[in-house]
Amino acid sequence: MTYTPPVVPPSGTTFAQFQRGGISGMIDRLIGVMIGAGPVTTSQLSMLRAAKQGNLQPVYKNLATLAEEWNAGRPVPSAVTAAKLADLQMVFMALAQLCGEAGVLMDANPGTLGFKATPLNAAQGVRTWP
Repeated sequence: MTYTPPVVPPSGTTFAQFQRGGISGMIDRLIGVMIGAGPVTTSQLSMLRAAKQGNLQPVYKNLATLAEEWNAGRPVPSAVTAAKLADLQMVFMALAQLCGEAGVLMDANPGTLGFKATPLNAAQGVRTWP
């Protein structure tokens, strides 16, 4: 079995887009870029959408089950295992890519910390951008 790790393209999210859509918007943009860049499996899309909805546990469970079945010596074809592993790796790599992009965007746009008055005239910390 020869395993080739997948490649995840950057989402191309700008800071303005990040402010409006957060990580959810970044996932949507990344899915669009991935579809445009080449073949994306329905499994990858399904798992990315699950992660977007905050449901990452089943994605991890798929990975754990795949490893358990392989290590238990179950008669799962190597090609099937490699395809499932590539799907899972793509999802985790995509999430790691988004973390990196978000970090770069936040670092490049730190804003200014300050305070604003609340309706009860208390001070509340805020971050503002020019």
